[in-house]
Amino acid sequence: MDYRWNNFDLKRPPFITIPAKYSKFVPLLHAGIDEYFCSHGTYDEIFNETAALLSRLIARRKNSFRRMQGFRDICKLNAALCRLLRVDFGNELDIFRSSLPDVAYEDGTEIYIPARECYDFLLLRLIAVHKLYERIQNCCSKAADYFLHQIKVYHFFEISTLLLAVLAKINDLTIKLGDLSTNLYRRLLPFRVKLPRNIKPNVSSEPEFVFPKKLEEFDKKRLCDQSFSSLQDTTQMEEKLNHLLRADSTLAPVRAKCFRKIDIGVEVERQEKGRTKTFKVDQLTTAEDVKRFILKERKERSNNLTKCVTRNIKCHEWLGAVKVFEKKLHNGEAKKGLSVFRKFLEAKIN
Repeated sequence: MDYRWNNFDLKRPPFITIPAKYSKFVPLLHAGIDEYFCSHGTYDEIFNETAALLSRLIARRKNSFRRMQGFRDICKLNAALCRLLRVDFGNELDIFRSSLPDVAYEDGTEIYIPARECYDFLLLRLIAVHKLYERIQNCCSKAADYFLHQIKVYHFFEISTLLLAVLAKINDLTIKLGDLSTNLYRRLLPFRVKLPRNIKPNVSSEPEFVFPKKLEEFDKKRLCDQSFSSLQDTTQMEEKLNHLLRADSTLAPVRAKCFRKIDIGVEVERQEKGRTKTFKVDQLTTAEDVKRFILKERKERSNNLTKCVTRNIKCHEWLGAVKVFEKKLHNGEAKKGLSVFRKFLEAKIN
């Protein structure tokens, strides 16, 4: 079987218009293409928005659901949607429509019509779009079956419900767009033999593609049947649970054991110990007393900060006060330094 339509890197043949003398089929060709564009435009925007929503949900839940089979089906669905976007069949069809004559001329009038090779490329792209719609519908049905099971067991209930709604929307739009592609193929295929061939030899040595007479129609009841069967399973499960709840279940009486009271003692209130050391600032009467006090406190603060007199003073505050005192003493202002240091200790200790 020839899968040339599945070749994503299929090169477009050079767009050539060839003179012909028969153009009565052109209005019918225009009518089929215009009808497709009118019907396709009503669903295309909603389809793209729903596909974008699905991509955002996948990106947000990638780490949570990456090992789940249903999430893998959704990733396959997202890949098919991205490929459908890259095929860009609407642009190819619009280019072909713009190259057709606007009206039908009398027989014998020479007009220029696109070559059959360009038309074959357009039909191959249309088959690829139809197959992608089939792929999308299959992925939707598989993923929907999985998330219906998740909803029944209340596993990730909210996100599963949201994903199921998005899948149902994509499936519904896929059926409508797929039917449009089927109808367009049925209308375009008969005009293939009426387009002129390019007389120049073809560079590629591939055999001519055998186009199918028609494309398969989409099964509109596939997802609905799965949902209905899942709902039936849920109903049967609820009936079994209700039957179990209605059943008279007799419980055997159990005699309670009497435990003796255990003596756990008396709660003792622990009082906080007072300060181990008391200090009066009035003891510092001279600069020498302050020097001895600083040396003593430095040693005690380095050993155990909780047992020294200046335990409530932070390190940077203590270093700053000592530095100010030494600076005043160096400048010959011993009395002023003593006064400042004593005021500092009174504010911090008391």
